[in-house]
Amino acid sequence: MTEAMLTTPMDVYIRDAFHDGPPTLNSSLAHLMLTRSPLHAWTKHPRLNPAWQPDDERRFDVGTAAHGVLLEGLVVTALDFPDFRTKAAQAARDEAKAAGKLPVLRDDATAIESMVANARAKMVESPDLVGLGKLLPERTIRWQEGETWLRCRPDWMTADQAVILSVKTTRASAEPDAFLRTLISSGYDMQAAFECAGVKAITGVEPKYVWLVLECEEPYAASLIGLSPALAEYATQRFRAAVAAWSFCMAENRWLGYPDRVCYVEPPPWAQAKWIEQAPPVVDDGRPLDVQLFGDAP
Repeated sequence: MTEAMLTTPMDVYIRDAFHDGPPTLNSSLAHLMLTRSPLHAWTKHPRLNPAWQPDDERRFDVGTAAHGVLLEGLVVTALDFPDFRTKAAQAARDEAKAAGKLPVLRDDATAIESMVANARAKMVESPDLVGLGKLLPERTIRWQEGETWLRCRPDWMTADQAVILSVKTTRASAEPDAFLRTLISSGYDMQAAFECAGVKAITGVEPKYVWLVLECEEPYAASLIGLSPALAEYATQRFRAAVAAWSFCMAENRWLGYPDRVCYVEPPPWAQAKWIEQAPPVVDDGRPLDVQLFGDAP
């Protein structure tokens, strides 16, 4: 096998079916390995788990639709129904799908149109995105790190691969500092590490990475968030740890779940601080304050 950058259908990418080699690791599985367990990653892999089934019934939302319009050029068909419960609504939906269009309810169509318009305006108006030129959508990248084969699929890349632009949607805030918690918890940092590593492996270019974040509720605001050096280093460390864990699991064919030993968890500093702020006053009996509040440790 050789490293490659390909144009493949999303379904082929999801099934890891675009090559004849060993199963590949992607960012969502890598994030799952580190935040859950290797067993969870094995369960979600289409080629490792014989019982794996695609999530064909994934719930529709305006964020998914806006993503499809922006990246895939899907055409929205607005249908005048309150929902898709009636036979007439379902027939109209199926007819639109058969025609290669994206059927949505009228109110959702308005939201999608606003999200897409604001996203495009943000890209045009940002002085930091001037001169990007033609953007290449959803190129599949397959490459090797040691004995491990990996895959990723950046939303957009510039023709010279110098910039990767990743589109995210949220029902919360797209304000950069507020979105950072979602970025970390959802594994978007791992995705960035995968895509930067994949581009560098294929082209030798070290790309800059930018998230275009779209809010799914009025006023459908959009923000641009860059991958800082500190966040890139954090993501790279997690990327390397996940690749090492995957390599071990593949070599040994061992996919462990949670530990068998009893795990004793400690209250995090933020919980202790909040309790100290809210706790009723106590009479100081001379012992350390944490002992008076929480008792002696076992």
